[in-house]
Amino acid sequence: MTGLSGIRAQIGGRWTPLSGGLSHHVWRVAVPGAPDLTVRMTDGTAAPPLFARDPDAEWLALTALEGTGLAPRPVRRYPHAVVAEYVAGTIWDGDFPAAAATLRALHARKAPKGLPEAPRCAVEAGRGILMHCKDRSLSAAMPDSSPLTGPEVFLHGDPAPGNIVMQRGQAHLIDWQCPSRGPALHDVAMFLSPAMQILGRGRVATSAECEAFHKAYGPIPDTAIAPLHWRMACHCQWRIEQGHEAYRPALQAELTALAQSTRPR
Repeated sequence: MTGLSGIRAQIGGRWTPLSGGLSHHVWRVAVPGAPDLTVRMTDGTAAPPLFARDPDAEWLALTALEGTGLAPRPVRRYPHAVVAEYVAGTIWDGDFPAAAATLRALHARKAPKGLPEAPRCAVEAGRGILMHCKDRSLSAAMPDSSPLTGPEVFLHGDPAPGNIVMQRGQAHLIDWQCPSRGPALHDVAMFLSPAMQILGRGRVATSAECEAFHKAYGPIPDTAIAPLHWRMACHCQWRIEQGHEAYRPALQAELTALAQSTRPR
């Protein structure tokens, strides 16, 4: 059996639910005499348009990164679930250089064959998200389409503050449901996104914090940030329409950043 009851029977231990996303369930499992585990299982509902929930890609990424310290150690793959070693620590604490160093290390690794390709045109991706919304007034704020041109790297796909765990000053990436390959700016913009920073720690990153991140990360080939801000705004609108009011201030913060990024210099 590979349903939840069958997986529980095979793994055993004490299961504790963890906060998860819109289309999966997550548990921490304490097994006597062994490291704690994380079990992530899809629930069969549709994933958010911006964040694919792909157990096959998750398993591929975890196995490719085994032993690097960048991702949890993979343990077992079920048809609708991924079991990995639990990463103990504290949720990212605002250490921008540490987050930058981990993303830089990930992006320096060759992406395994089989990972989905991240879109080069964020405006087109934003349009796709907006098609799922009833209120499409964000179309009026749509920036010019500027495709990303940087080289293809190994992407986490959702390096938001809540998906980074700190251990002894080092940042570790968890929640690998939507890895991909594509320009590094995808991950960088996601991490520094005003919306994600507000949702993860209650405020946007300051200019000094952003500078500290970029200093630790190094040069990024792409500069087409406006389309990524707009795509995130579209995601926030979709989440609001799904009943998640916490995304309303996140949407406003992303729109403010969008306006600043398109302002003539």
